[in-house]
Amino acid sequence: FLNILKNKFKVFECADRYKGSTNYLTVLKNKKIHYKIDNIPIINNYDQILNFFKKKIIKIIKKLNGKEINVLYLHQNDFHILSNKKVLRALSFLKNKKYFKYIGVSVYSEKELKFALNCNIYKFIQIPLNLVDSSMYFKNFKNFKKKKIVARSIFLQGVIFNEQKNKNINSKIKNYRKKIFKICKEYNISIEELAINFVSSLKKIDYIIMGSISEKNIQNIKNIFLKKTLKREIMKKLIKLSSTKKKWANPKNWVTK
Repeated sequence: FLNILKNKFKVFECADRYKGSTNYLTVLKNKKIHYKIDNIPIINNYDQILNFFKKKIIKIIKKLNGKEINVLYLHQNDFHILSNKKVLRALSFLKNKKYFKYIGVSVYSEKELKFALNCNIYKFIQIPLNLVDSSMYFKNFKNFKKKKIVARSIFLQGVIFNEQKNKNINSKIKNYRKKIFKICKEYNISIEELAINFVSSLKKIDYIIMGSISEKNIQNIKNIFLKKTLKREIMKKLIKLSSTKKKWANPKNWVTK
């Protein structure tokens, strides 16, 4: 796993929420490090919030032997947090003190994305973008000019590849997958290639996040040529399918009560 990371990927993204991920930092010093922070205590005062960030960041910098964090992300996709004045003030202060180079945010909703696009503090913005739902990308494409856009959830937690047991989405994803696999068969391309190269063929995408708990999947990902552009006729079909917003494609709506 570490050899694949060292040789095939430019950035390593870690988070406290990703169990054990920060332990890899000591052997990945030659990579750009993107670090995600969540559980931000916005009910606290400014000094407490500032100290919360400093404590987290200093711990990571020590593992990097003093190397600067490339991007610090707010991982807690909550409009009240990413727009909080105390949080924004603390992030600006720490950036000016060179604790990290850029500030980023991971968004799920249109409201969060629009705020991030109009907020000068945020340079990197992660958005969900995949074969199932690319609506957020196409709706806001014209406003991406001054930001670094990162495609997230390109496999939609694996539902693109596999049948799902979750009753909330099973019937809808099953019908949608039939349409996707029909395109795969028509153009003799694997579903993995289609998922990755659909996103990499889109303009104004600066990074694509790859992740999996399966070693086999990681091996398959590294063997796919990420910069390969899909034929226009394939892209046209995929855009027609995916550019419509689908409420059922948001993992937040999969939780059963």
